[in-house]
Amino acid sequence: MAKKVAPAQLFTKFGEFDSVEELNKTAAGLRAEGDIQGLQELAKENGIDPYEVEDYVDGMSDELATPITAALGRLNVELETLEGPEKVMCGFYAVFANSAMLENEEVARGIMKECIGRRNRRICCRERKTQGRL
Repeated sequence: MAKKVAPAQLFTKFGEFDSVEELNKTAAGLRAEGDIQGLQELAKENGIDPYEVEDYVDGMSDELATPITAALGRLNVELETLEGPEKVMCGFYAVFANSAMLENEEVARGIMKECIGRRNRRICCRERKTQGRL
C-alpha cells in the first residue's frame, strides 16, 4: 500500500494547476525538452495514468490530459490523502462528480480550479485536527 501523503504535500513539484490547459502547457514544455521522467512525475503528481504519458510521448495524443482525465486524476490524488470515514464520505461525492463530469465537461473544469482543492484540503485538515488525528 502506498504511503499516505499529507494534504499540504500535494502538488509540491509542479504546483496545483488551475486548469487542464495549464497542465497540458507544462506537459508540452517537458516533452519539448525531452524530459520523459519529468512527464512521468507530472502525471503521477496529478493522478494521470502512466499509459497516457506513453501515448503523449509517442505522439498518439496531442495533449497529456483531457478536462475529464485531469479532473479524475485530481480527485483520485486528493482522495488518497484521506482515510477512514473522510475517505468514504469524499469517495461518495467523487462518484457523484465522476457521473456529473460525463454529462457536463464544465464540472470537470470546475474540479480543476485551484481554489476548490485548497479549500477542500483546509476543511479536511481542520476536521482531522478536531478529531485529534493530525
